[in-house]
Amino acid sequence: LSRSFCFCAYFTSPFQYIQQKIRADYTDIEGILELPPKIDVNVWNYEHLRQFCNQLNELCVMLQPECNASTCDKMMATASWIFLCAVHKEPKECCAIDYIRHTLDGSTNILNSNRYFPSRVNLKDSSVAKLPSTCRRVYRIF
Repeated sequence: LSRSFCFCAYFTSPFQYIQQKIRADYTDIEGILELPPKIDVNVWNYEHLRQFCNQLNELCVMLQPECNASTCDKMMATASWIFLCAVHKEPKECCAIDYIRHTLDGSTNILNSNRYFPSRVNLKDSSVAKLPSTCRRVYRIF
């Protein structure tokens, strides 16, 4: 069987395919990231970003007992560099766990928005344009 046949026969979306690849062998990073035949690279990147945010939410939940407003009162990159939370009308300081939650909630809302991503099969250029800024915001969590 060809790889494209296997993809089309067993998975209804690239997101499901990514999840299955992770379940099969989460250590096979190259295999998980490998673009299947007949899948648009922008759709593939979009679905990986959705999956990443999904898994990062699970990590955020596990961090909450250790990282809270009293133990991590600011989201800091360095001793003198504090990230401002962009989900508020006026960007402001949030404790680290709130910054992470707000960033993930905002990113997830954008990625699942029918307004910005009306299709998960064919992405418009205006949809693809949302991906770099979403990636940048999620990256700041680390």
